[in-house]
Amino acid sequence: MTDKITAEILRSKFDAVVAEMRATLVNTACSTTVSEANQCCSALFTESGSLVTIDNPLHLSSMSDTAAAIFDYFQYDLASEDVLLSNDPYGGGTKVQEFTAVAPVSFEDEIVLYVGVRAHMEDVDQLPPE
Repeated sequence: MTDKITAEILRSKFDAVVAEMRATLVNTACSTTVSEANQCCSALFTESGSLVTIDNPLHLSSMSDTAAAIFDYFQYDLASEDVLLSNDPYGGGTKVQEFTAVAPVSFEDEIVLYVGVRAHMEDVDQLPPE
C-alpha cells in the first residue's frame, strides 16, 4: 500500500500522461471533429483492465465498458505491439462513429498497463445520397 504523498504523485503523473496523449491526438488529427471540436478522450488502464485515469469524464462509462469488452475478448491473445480498434456500439461504445483504440504498454516483455484513446469520426457508415 502506498502512502498519500506517493499516491498523489502517481495520480499527477498519470494525469499528465493522459493530457499529453490528448494533446498529441488533437494536434495530429486530420478530422476537425477531433482537432477543433475536441470530441475525443484519452485514458490509462491497469494490466487487469481497470480504469486508472481519463481526461474527459463524459466518456468515462463508455470508455471503461469498451475497454472491458476488448480485454475480455482478447485477454489471452495480446502482445506488447498490438493495437486494438473498436467501434462496436454493443461492446461498450455509444455509436459506430466513436472509435476506441487500446494498446498495451510493456516493460521487460510483460504488459504493465494499457493506453486508450477514443475519437468521434463523422464520415463513418454514411450512405451515399440517392
